[in-house]
Amino acid sequence: MLFGQEYLPLFQLCLLPILVMVLWRIRLAGHRVPRAVLLGGAALSLIAFTVGSSTRSLGPKRIVITRFSDDPIGAQSRIFRERVESRLESFSTQRVVRSPRAFSDFRSIRKRFGDTRQYDAVIWGKLDGFQIHFPYRPDLEQSRNRTDRMMGLQLATQPPSIMLSRSGDSGSVEFVANVLGAVGGELFDADTEARRDILLKSALKIESRWRSRAHRGLPAWMLANGELERAVSGAILQEGELECALNNYAFAAAQFKPDDNPELAASIYNNWGVALSLRGWLTGDRQALDDARRQFQRAMTTRTMPNPSGYPLRTWQTARINLMLILGKRRDKMLALPGRQIQKRTASAEE
Repeated sequence: MLFGQEYLPLFQLCLLPILVMVLWRIRLAGHRVPRAVLLGGAALSLIAFTVGSSTRSLGPKRIVITRFSDDPIGAQSRIFRERVESRLESFSTQRVVRSPRAFSDFRSIRKRFGDTRQYDAVIWGKLDGFQIHFPYRPDLEQSRNRTDRMMGLQLATQPPSIMLSRSGDSGSVEFVANVLGAVGGELFDADTEARRDILLKSALKIESRWRSRAHRGLPAWMLANGELERAVSGAILQEGELECALNNYAFAAAQFKPDDNPELAASIYNNWGVALSLRGWLTGDRQALDDARRQFQRAMTTRTMPNPSGYPLRTWQTARINLMLILGKRRDKMLALPGRQIQKRTASAEE
């Protein structure tokens, strides 16, 4: 049974009426237990169950590893799960749980694991080639796409799904653990951002017998996103952080061909274009704006690419909105951007 321990409160709730009936029949010194005591205890139990159910999602989230479809008895799937769990325990509070059921398509995955509050990732597929699905997180999108920070442009923030080959070797286990720990962000130390970057950089250093390197684009993209946010988080543009972000976006894009993973490619190109647009607006670099336009256009071309993962392609729409913005088709919004104020603050600070 999936997550058997988590069903314990529900089982206890089902047994509550039986327990109340038994206690009602027990006599102590010739007297039954007062009805008020029984009803009060039952009411408190119901309240505790309700509160616990409503706040359960606030605890550590879970990583689900399903039984791989080419592992009928589940032995290799269990070994893989235990190895990932053992690696995660050293730096993350995330729980690794298993599903005895095998899945063969994305529709079944989304139907079974649709609660985005409870799952950080779902791993499914075959032993020789599996996928990592990251449930949609609207809270992440809202927190990172603040207009005052990105000047009206929209970042792609939802981690795209990735495919990974050869799940049995140590390199794949290490890569999966580092990326999942960084995506979940449930770390023991307070300095979460720095440790997150350490995990992502460690993932990029791993070499293994992979048939494709497309999945390496994900940690590089995540690193670049953090650097871009730090670059524009203050009143003065941090050009060093922005340069690091641009380099990591370029590195991420070089890891694979766009048709290997269209959604990841679109996310990289879109955010690369955002970084170039900010450089152009805040430093007066017109070439950067031309380069940004080309990156947004590259992101939009992924719409027509074959999609081997089966996951819906969304980021090309974000890139289209950003392209319209930098082309001046939304001049009313451009006039409201705080770019000139930031440029003045930057110039005065340099003086």
